[in-house]
Amino acid sequence: MMNIKMEKIQSGDITMKLIKPVFATLVFIFALSAMTFAQTPEELYKDELGIKRLKIVFPEQNSTIENTNPMITIDASALEAAVDPQTVIITLDGSEVTKYADVTSAYFIYQPAAPLAPGSHEIRVVAKDINKNEIEPLSWKFNIAGAVKKPSIKEKPVTNGTFSLSADIVDSDYDETVPVDVPSLFGEKDGTKINTDLRFSNIDSLRSITGSFHRETTYFTDTTIDKGRLIYEQENVSASLGYFWHGISELSMIGTELGGALFQIDSGEWQFDIFSGRTQDPSTSGTYKQNTTGGKASFAWDEKNTSSLVFLSADEKDNPLVTTLSNPAKDRIASFIHEYKHSSRLSATMEAATNKRTVDGADSENSKAAKLRIDGSFDDGSASVSVYKIGEAFMPVSEGNSKFLKNDREGYSASANYTLMEMFTLGGEHEEYDKRSTDLTTRRSTGYLSVLGHRNNRFTWRRSKLSASGTVSESDSLSALFLIEPNENLSNTRLSVNLQNIDYSAAGILNETKVFLFAVNTIFQESARLGISYSQTESEDFINLTDSKNKTTITDINSDVMQKPLSWFARFEFSDNFGTGVDNEERRTELGVKQRFRADFAVSLSWQGNSYKDGAAPLLNYDQNIYRIGSEFSF
Repeated sequence: MMNIKMEKIQSGDITMKLIKPVFATLVFIFALSAMTFAQTPEELYKDELGIKRLKIVFPEQNSTIENTNPMITIDASALEAAVDPQTVIITLDGSEVTKYADVTSAYFIYQPAAPLAPGSHEIRVVAKDINKNEIEPLSWKFNIAGAVKKPSIKEKPVTNGTFSLSADIVDSDYDETVPVDVPSLFGEKDGTKINTDLRFSNIDSLRSITGSFHRETTYFTDTTIDKGRLIYEQENVSASLGYFWHGISELSMIGTELGGALFQIDSGEWQFDIFSGRTQDPSTSGTYKQNTTGGKASFAWDEKNTSSLVFLSADEKDNPLVTTLSNPAKDRIASFIHEYKHSSRLSATMEAATNKRTVDGADSENSKAAKLRIDGSFDDGSASVSVYKIGEAFMPVSEGNSKFLKNDREGYSASANYTLMEMFTLGGEHEEYDKRSTDLTTRRSTGYLSVLGHRNNRFTWRRSKLSASGTVSESDSLSALFLIEPNENLSNTRLSVNLQNIDYSAAGILNETKVFLFAVNTIFQESARLGISYSQTESEDFINLTDSKNKTTITDINSDVMQKPLSWFARFEFSDNFGTGVDNEERRTELGVKQRFRADFAVSLSWQGNSYKDGAAPLLNYDQNIYRIGSEFSF
């Protein structure tokens, strides 16, 4: 949905006065539709209901904002299983900023300390829930208004950056006689792991070069991840090498992490985008890794019309660990896109695409897709309407499971929001489509009311419903975010509360899940940042007579708000799982210090202790200590 700030209307005020009440009525209908439609058959996708996804709060995707220090906010309160804050990683333009963000079980907030430069900026968030399951990664771009600054004129290139190096020494205690690889289930294996971070920039009068490299051994696995990027920019030309998020269109490459190369040219009327590399994050995309190569050429006919052609090939790689189910596919996608911008308030995009798909060397199948989207907005609201028709074998390139949720369907979607008196925001969205292969219908609706109170305190009620194939899932949530008045001891205090109830019914299943989240973050006497969060999830199946409960408490305190030579941090997490056939608890404790000896050199020491106790399966008990020593250099 677009939400673009517009100039004041100079004429037609009478027409707008008539349109606004009608628009508000339509928004109200969208909001109530979540409660009114009847059940119809179709397969249930919890992802489509949104209870397995993070949500963008601000800035909106592809929006343009004036504020150069935006409060970047992600909503995690609607997840079916609460997020594990310890696993959250937030990056801004490829650089990790997690340690500077407020991360709780309900929301993530990051506000840059330095103003962001005009132009495009990219946010990426990855995380796991408390059950150690991957949450679908969230990536989007927004723009800072203003002219993009060219590199400062220098007689010689100027280079600066930081480099950090650390070693983890891991010691574990577990029953080695168990016929299960316990360390692979609950933590890193014994041994020494090396972690590195490098960030640098090199700028002169004609071009800029920025780069980063990161190596780590992932938590709760024993795999090493190496990720880096190198970006070269000069007037009208840019080249990127490494790992970055990239998207082309809604029917070709929706948006995914690309590990490879990207080359972009802007020559005025013509724009070119050429890329090649690995797509899909293996942790969330199922069995395969995928290599994708393609390009996009765009031509601006005038200020209102732009046409584009996209061609790409995507080849899934066979997984040697899965011999019976490994059926890698090859996709060849061609797409035509035309964008029409009637005014700053109204635009339309049409895309038609074809996909030649071959699975495991079998005969190829041609599948087609088409979509028309119209976006509009005015001072107090915005709306978007889409109609589409997507073939059964049409598989756009995208991250995670989303590629499989966008094929084999014919339908429409509509969304809208309206703000009244700068205080109340009423919104909703509704989607209805038929599976082309089965002729079964799915309906998905969400309605919400958000109230902005004193000091930007916000209260939000949201109701969602998805009906498909005799299965119905309904979700009601109520959340509140309070910004507390500062006093002589506390500042930047945020308090968040969320209540959610999810009802799920299908053949042989009648399940109810209740979620409660509470989190508070504050800064004490401008010297220490304190965060406390508590989450409780209860799930009960009334037909199979099973139940499960989870209670998680996290306390986090650190002194990174002060620029002193000695800084420290402490963190404690406790998670208790119990119910039918389940009885385990997990504790995690972290302590660390960092001493800066001079402006360009620092040394850090830390300890992390992990403990897992299983009352139902004591042989899986596991204790672990991780000792880390590191250093940081600036240049």
